This record gives sequence, C-alpha cells and structure tokens, in this order.
Amino acid sequence: MRAARTIRRYWRETALVILVILPWAALFPLGFLWLWRNSVVNWWILAAATMGAAAFALRIDIARSAMVEAQAEAEKASPPSPEWGAREEEAWKLVQQIARETQPFSFTEAEPIRVALERAVDAVATHFHPGAPHARLRITLPEGLLLAERLLRDLRVAIITHVPGARSIRLSDAAWAKETFDRYGEATRRVYSFADVILRLVRSVGNPKGGFLAEANRLLIGQVGGFLSMRLRAELTLLLIHEIGRAAIDAHSGRLRLADDELSTAARVESEAAEEDLVGPVRILLLGQVNAGKSSLLNAMAEQVHRAVGPTPMRSDVEELALKFEGRPEVVLIDTPGVGNEPAASKTLRDKVETADLIIWVASATQPARSLDVEALRKIRAIFKDRTDLHMPPVLCAMTHIDELTPAFEWVPPYDLIRADRPKAISIREAIEHVGDLLDIPCERIVPVYVRDIGGAYNIDLLWNLIASRLDEARAVKIRRLQSVAAGFSVPAVLSQMAAGGRWLAKAIRQTRS
Repeated sequence: MRAARTIRRYWRETALVILVILPWAALFPLGFLWLWRNSVVNWWILAAATMGAAAFALRIDIARSAMVEAQAEAEKASPPSPEWGAREEEAWKLVQQIARETQPFSFTEAEPIRVALERAVDAVATHFHPGAPHARLRITLPEGLLLAERLLRDLRVAIITHVPGARSIRLSDAAWAKETFDRYGEATRRVYSFADVILRLVRSVGNPKGGFLAEANRLLIGQVGGFLSMRLRAELTLLLIHEIGRAAIDAHSGRLRLADDELSTAARVESEAAEEDLVGPVRILLLGQVNAGKSSLLNAMAEQVHRAVGPTPMRSDVEELALKFEGRPEVVLIDTPGVGNEPAASKTLRDKVETADLIIWVASATQPARSLDVEALRKIRAIFKDRTDLHMPPVLCAMTHIDELTPAFEWVPPYDLIRADRPKAISIREAIEHVGDLLDIPCERIVPVYVRDIGGAYNIDLLWNLIASRLDEARAVKIRRLQSVAAGFSVPAVLSQMAAGGRWLAKAIRQTRS
C-alpha cells in the first residue's frame, strides 16, 4: 500500500523520467533498422568484432594491472602507523600479504568477506600470541569495548561522508525498505526474470540477427562493467582488510589499554608538569661519558646554570629539570652520571632509559676512546629488543668540544659544514662522520655544539629544532610506555575497582528496597 501511494504521489516525476529516457532508448532498435535497410549490417558486425578483439586485449591488461595499481593506492591511503614499533610493523606485513592474496570482493556475498577478515585478525593475533589458544580473544573487555567504539566512530564518519542523505534517512525508513523487499522482492525478481526470458525468446525468433546482436551487447556490457569495477572493488577490498588488520594490531599490541582521557591521567601521575598536552612534556635523557659535557649542555639549553661543571665529575646523582620556553617544545631534561661498567651505573641507566621519550647522546669531539659509548648504546638497544612492549626512544647526538678540534686556536663560528671551506669546518664534519659510524647514529641527527660558555653557546637553536622534528616520535614512545604500565597488575587499582563496585552494588540494593 505504501509503495502504491508513493508511486501515485510521484507520478509526474516518473512520467518525466520516462519521457526523457524513451527517445534515447529507442535509438538502438531504430539504428539497427537503418543498418538493415541500408544493407550495412555485416560491415557493422565486422567493425564490432574488431573492436571486441581490441577490448579483449585491453581486458587482459586491466586484469593483470588492476590489483597492482589498487595495491599501490590502498597502501598510500592506509599507511602503517608512525607510532608502531618493529613488532607491529611485522604484523602489518602479514596483513598486507593477506590483502594481496585476497581476490577482490564482489560485495554481494558476505561469506568471502567474513573469511578474509577473520584470516587477517587471526594472523595478527597469532603473531602477538604464538601458540596461545583462542588467540583472537586475548584482549581485555575494556580493550574490546574501546575497539568497538573506535570502529563505530570511523563507520559513522564514513557513512556521513559517502552515503547520500545519511542525515535524513531514519532507521524506520530502512525498516520499511526491508519489509517491502521481504514482501515483494522475490516475487518482483521472478516476474522480471520471466519477462526478460520471454522478451529475449520473442526477439530471437522474430529477428535472429537482432537477437544475436542484443545478446552480444548484453554480454559485452556486463563484462565491461565487471572489469571496469574490478579496480574499485580491489581497492575497497584492500582498504577493508587493511583497516581491520590495523584495528587488530592496535588491540593485540596493547595500544587500546588506555583511552585518550586515561592517557592524560596516566601522564599526570608520571609527571606533575603535564597540563594541556595529551602526554605532557617529553622526557629527554642526557647520556654520555664522564666530562663529555652533559651538565654544560643542560645549562646551555636552560639558558642558566643549574648544574656545576668542572674538569672532574662534580655529582653522581640524577637530576630532572623541566623547561618551558615560548616557541620551543616543553621538555624535562634528565642529567645523568657518566656511563660506565659499574653495576650501579648499569642499573641506573636501564631504569632511566625505560622512562625516557628521547635520548640525546653527548659525545666529546676530542674523546679518543669511545668503547664506553658504543657498549652503553649496545645495551640500550638490547633493552628494547627484549622489551617488545616498549618502543626505542629516538637517539640524537650533541657533539661537544668542537672548538678544540684542529686548528685548535681557530674558533670563529658559524661554520658551513656542507661546503666545509675552512679547516675547522672540515674537522667538525669529519668528527661528525666518525662519531656517526661508531655509534650508528645518522649524521643528520648529530649536532655540533659549543656549550662551555652559556652566553656564547653555539648551535643550541639547531639542537632545539632537531628535538622538535622528533617530537611526534618521542610522544609515541611515551604513549606506548603508559599503555605498557597500564597493562601491569596493580593492587591499588584492583582495590579501587572493588570499592567502586561495592558502592554501586550497595546503591542498587537500596534503590531496589525503596
């Protein structure tokens, strides 16, 4: 009844569509009639066959290149997250491999889609939990709920962006459409199929050539339409598998242990200086040998003396200094004793490294022995190789004592290290390359600095700019650390949850009795 009312309501619009389309739809039979009367039908068939052969060759090329081009577009639209570590990137390669091996979905059947998506999720879960039973379920209830929340939020954005009239279509409209289809859909499809068969038979009997051409045209249009949609279907298939794989990686790597507001709370617990920033100030660890210039660098970056400096080690403790300058990143500098082989020093190094977001290795340009630097950096990299739940902080290098390089009596900065047209500039550049090779730090992450005199400090602004360029990477390290901490068992947290549950239960009982 509602369908009939709708047709009666829009009969003018329906008539308008018919009047516009009918003249163009009549062109095919009228054109064929003209070809028949002018005896050029055979020539038309020959031309159509030639074009069909060319179309067949083009079809083969499309089939060969569609997946390759779709893969390139999908990888561009869905790149790996810059916050991922090595283990997450390995899982992402598994997802990409599954996406490449999956034939484009037709999007008319649900079963192939379900099988492919479950394969991607299981591959990620097995990667993070090898040998574990029910690996895909090894996430906590809060993680599952946060995952569902994020997927539904992304789905909402996609619907608003790509579905015409999404803000106007009500769920009641969808329910009516489903009821109508369930009631009349199958009967309508049968009537249409029967009428189509009868029409094709009548056409073939009454006009064999016309019937043959109509069937060829029908087949050609169907094949062309299918192949023209192949790349689109391939891109959608790859994107769908990529996004489901991305969600599975975030869930099983522990990245969903904390929501954004919980991250902010955890950051405030770790550092009272956290304010509006999601994870608070970046924690920068200053490391290097004794007398490399760590305290002098801290003073230069702070633009005032906070640590005493001298020819011998002045202090053996660790000091943290929060810095907040306009136009510069908010950071916490952590000055440490010189690296060494003492057990206490190694324990301090490990503890501080695991709570750092970024490392500045302070290396003296005039230090001939660098075995302590090399060994300490090797230990740090080994820490994060074993701790797959943490990310390795980015490592920068501040090369001090550059004024003492040959010629020792020349110190007239600034120096152009690209052209290196002065002897001092050549010495600085060679020192950078030497330190970079030994410590396995790219030269573009090494800044030569002069920090002996705060008032005459050199290249500190360049060091700040380098820190700013690595800020996103450092924040990703901090988020990962907070998530790892949240995954551990906490007696106070459990007691707090028990107390909250008890209060809720008591309140529910009182409401029931009243």
